[in-house]
Formats: sequence, structure tokens, C-alpha cells
Amino acid sequence: MANYILQHKKHFNFKTFVQNALQEDVGDGDHSALATIPANKKGKCHLLVKENGILAGVEAAKEIFLF
Repeated sequence: MANYILQHKKHFNFKTFVQNALQEDVGDGDHSALATIPANKKGKCHLLVKENGILAGVEAAKEIFLF
């Protein structure tokens, strides 16, 4: 992902994109989540992979969590 970001930073600012996305949800909250998930609930997930494949977005997720 870092290479992709470096190659495309002239046309796309990944950090600004992530900041805008977070601001949208953090501002007054994610309306879909607020309407459907009780405030006191917490969740977790388990990824069950049954076949070989490609998991897209891992490198982007790593970059996002570095902000």
C-alpha cells in the first residue's frame, strides 16, 4: 500500500481521504450504526476462511490504524 500511496500521491491524498471519512462518522456519529446498534453493545468478529483467496484492503487498513 505504501508504494501505491507514493505512486498516486500527486492525484490522491490518502491521509486526507481517511481523515474526511473518520470526520464524517465521528462528527455527529454514523447514523446507520446509531439507529441500529444499542450504545452499550460491543462486538467482535471471527474471520473463517474456507478456501485460498485474496484479502483486499489489508495494507490500507494498516495505514489507517497508523493515523
